[in-house]
Amino acid sequence: MEAHPQFRVMLDRLITAVRESSEAASYCLAHPRESLKLMAWLHTSTAMMLLHYAEEDRRELVVRFLEAVQAIRETESSDSEVFKAAGLAIERFLVFERSALIQRVFSKARVKSILSALSRAKLMNQAQINPNLTKEGDV
Repeated sequence: MEAHPQFRVMLDRLITAVRESSEAASYCLAHPRESLKLMAWLHTSTAMMLLHYAEEDRRELVVRFLEAVQAIRETESSDSEVFKAAGLAIERFLVFERSALIQRVFSKARVKSILSALSRAKLMNQAQINPNLTKEGDV
């Protein structure tokens, strides 16, 4: 659906409106069913972008929205569209959170530090095997 040019234009307008208005977070919390239905039709990246901008306005949005999504899953039959959309939303949130966690765990500074430690360990190991190799250039 997002590939359709007119839909893309409208979606860009929606993203701009969400970015500029504090009402998006309030709407998601007040109408979780409708929000889920909309997000189910969007690509994961677009749905997460909408929530990201809404959360910038209201920090508790994601936690409260996930609580609402879970409550919806508990009351819907497993074959309903809303139940499926709620499951999709939870999966998307988990992927998004894992991605954010990986970025924090493997920041550039941390990766550089790990590579440096591995390089030093390699040099120390080689020095123990062959005491004549003590310079990095000899590795």
